[in-house]
Amino acid sequence: LPLMESIVVATIAKVHVAQPQDTSSTMWTFAKTSTQHMALFDTVSEEAIRRKSQLGAQELSNIVRSHAVLSLVRTRLLGSIGESAPSQCSDWRPQELANTSWSFAKLAVLGQPPLDAATRQSLTLMPQFTPQETVNVACGYTQLVTCSAPLFDRASVTVLRMCVDWSPRDLANTVWAWARLSRDDLPLFEAIAA
Repeated sequence: LPLMESIVVATIAKVHVAQPQDTSSTMWTFAKTSTQHMALFDTVSEEAIRRKSQLGAQELSNIVRSHAVLSLVRTRLLGSIGESAPSQCSDWRPQELANTSWSFAKLAVLGQPPLDAATRQSLTLMPQFTPQETVNVACGYTQLVTCSAPLFDRASVTVLRMCVDWSPRDLANTVWAWARLSRDDLPLFEAIAA
């Protein structure tokens, strides 16, 4: 694909002067097209490590998610993001929490600071989440072999309190997330069924 190759060459040449959002969006686009261009991901990963203090939540989330979608484990990159995530996580929105949690879980980077920090922030914010945000965060954890019991307990309380106003899709997605993790929550399922 000459167009994709041209974009890769141009991106690599300009990565040092590009805005973080532009670079992370390019990575996400390649991931969405299932295109693993190793030179691009290597270069952008190194630049992300170098400029991690300049990366916002969306950029971090996009970079990690791009790697997760393509199942690319870059230990140095993930470790670097892991170091900075806990201090930045308090500013993350629900979508960034969900995407980052899902990505680290999919890449089997368990017990790492980003996942732990995202869990803590999700627990703090969950009572304010919309139905979709609650489901997104819960679904982010469905890649884990073991789930965060406090996260799902808080999510259950939130869903129980608000589910009468939720759409059928939100309710179905909630049941799917809990079932995917073998989380039996009879009061929650009875409330959803009502």
